[in-house]
Amino acid sequence: MRRQGCFFKHLNGTNDGTNLFLYWLYLGLYIFYGDPMYSKTVATLSVLAVLVGCSTASQNITAEYTSPVQYQSYDCDQLAQESSRILVRVKQLGVRLDQAASNDKTIGVVGAVLFWPALFALGGTKQQEAEYARLKGEYDAVSQAQILKKCGASRPAATSKPGVDVDKDFAAVADVDVVPYLDARGREGYRDWLSKKAPKAFVIAPDGTWNATWGQPTNLVNESPDALSRALSRCEKRAQGCKAYAIDDRVVWVP
Repeated sequence: MRRQGCFFKHLNGTNDGTNLFLYWLYLGLYIFYGDPMYSKTVATLSVLAVLVGCSTASQNITAEYTSPVQYQSYDCDQLAQESSRILVRVKQLGVRLDQAASNDKTIGVVGAVLFWPALFALGGTKQQEAEYARLKGEYDAVSQAQILKKCGASRPAATSKPGVDVDKDFAAVADVDVVPYLDARGREGYRDWLSKKAPKAFVIAPDGTWNATWGQPTNLVNESPDALSRALSRCEKRAQGCKAYAIDDRVVWVP
């Protein structure tokens, strides 16, 4: 789905979209053709103050409430599986949202200073933000259901896991030593992957198998252009239980 422009988010948030459009148009033209008696820098900063950061970073998205009642038929093992499934998707989607927010800031500055129509290209999709809020709510609901069923109490203390903060990564992406399963060769491969440019993904499996992808190759045959999908597909041809460890500059691993 095409990403909704950050510019249009502002229009949708006002009662008088036409006037706001004319306001942006005036400021854009003023920056390049305005009265030389006034500072172009001041006008540019006025635009930036409103425009940059239009996409919402994942940590700033509030969870949408979901009742734990819908999980009352689940046993503890099913709740654990559902929790893991949701958390993996939350982490992966969070990377996309944070990347969109970062891109908006970069494009916003360049667009305002060099070419103001570029500002129409900003913004992430509302659907992605809504999905992220829903998933966070579902994760909270599953956690509440686990508490109500005393799932943690039914297991040995050593194997019971504390609640996971969906906004906190497992580790810093540059911390090579904490990546699970890898041998020395795998860690060297991960270290090399860190130097590659996004889009990129690093996938691992319990038997030590790993796969690293990056960039946007043009000579792909029967493979997805998406870095994560490509890495998972390659890993699964050699091992079972392949899971994403990191995407771009974020760790999305869920223990």
